[in-house]
Amino acid sequence: MGLKEKRIIQAFQNDLFPALETEINTAAGYTVPLNISWNTLMEDRFSHIYNDTFPKIYFLPLIEAFKAICVDTMGVELLQAGLKEVIIVNENNEHNIERAITFEDGILKINHSPVINADKIEDRAARIISLLEDKLEEFAEGTPDTATTETPAAPPTEKKQEATEAPNKMTIQELYNQSLVLSLEKQEIFSEMVEGLAWSCDMLEGKLTYGDDQVFDIQVIGTYAENEKSWLWAWANKQSGIPEKFTQTSLAIKAIGEATK
Repeated sequence: MGLKEKRIIQAFQNDLFPALETEINTAAGYTVPLNISWNTLMEDRFSHIYNDTFPKIYFLPLIEAFKAICVDTMGVELLQAGLKEVIIVNENNEHNIERAITFEDGILKINHSPVINADKIEDRAARIISLLEDKLEEFAEGTPDTATTETPAAPPTEKKQEATEAPNKMTIQELYNQSLVLSLEKQEIFSEMVEGLAWSCDMLEGKLTYGDDQVFDIQVIGTYAENEKSWLWAWANKQSGIPEKFTQTSLAIKAIGEATK
């Protein structure tokens, strides 16, 4: 991790994390032990979008899961008795939620890439809820009842806020971040699918084949060369992350070019 990345993460810790931590503790009804390996939460190419992806990947799913578990006093007490610690780390850029999020011996571990699948907040929250519902009671057995010694949790009615519907607006920067992350996701997944396989490309059919049966459509991107008075074409695998709307526009331009050449 370079100086630039360290500064970005430090800024996140100072500016955004305190409010997120407060939301986590409010949702849980007590102070949740968080063990965050900040120095591992990095992807050098995409450090400029950490402020967008960190909350979505690591903290908002926790908040939503704790809200679901702690709808009553029973849930608050069971969570407090059974959840010993939450570990947040990035050991291997994992993005499969079943491997990335685990709950063993009372320790909830989120070992997830800091950028891949950032928008799948609900999926990660559902994974955490499922693990807690299945295993909290098991890990709470034999644990002294701490509910009477700790500060009582706030009544659920006080913790839950009425959701207000707001227009779903996105800034240009948010759209850019989303497109960037989706592109990375597709490239990472595709590289896993075809790793070590021989490949061939059929330009006429628009097909790219890896191994014997991994066949993918490919995109065509056109540009008109004024000096050459002709169209130039570039081909790309659809898994490269080029937005579909851009592809359709390119194909339309290609058709116009062919009709007027």
